[in-house]
Amino acid sequence: MCASGGGLTAGTSIVLKDHNPNCDLYTAEPSAWNDHELSFQANKRIFIKNGQHGICDALESPFPGEITFEINNNNNVKGLSVDDEAIIAAMKFAYQEFNYILEPSGAIALACLMSSRATFEGKKVLILLSGGNISNKKFQEYIST
Repeated sequence: MCASGGGLTAGTSIVLKDHNPNCDLYTAEPSAWNDHELSFQANKRIFIKNGQHGICDALESPFPGEITFEINNNNNVKGLSVDDEAIIAAMKFAYQEFNYILEPSGAIALACLMSSRATFEGKKVLILLSGGNISNKKFQEYIST
């Protein structure tokens, strides 16, 4: 799930863990703003001080929310992150295969899945694709590179 403050992940993790306590859950973030990924590894909230801005401006939060981090950490959520190139590849794939127009932040979960295939091999996978908040011109610029 795309992660900024962690609220979408927290709400979703509560529901999914209630239905399947053994499911694995992951946040998806830009590699320069992977505060959740680093925080889960450290078992404490990590602050990103000088992350380089990329195409996922909606996900450039410097640290996980206090309450949401506690919920996500208790639900054993792990973090994944990818660079802009992987996000653009996911945007292209979603458009070519499903005719979905996704903004970069909305395609990041797919990008993490595509970049971490071995992690998910042989498993049933649910990803959240969200957000078409992108101009047609900008979208075409991204997918034509």
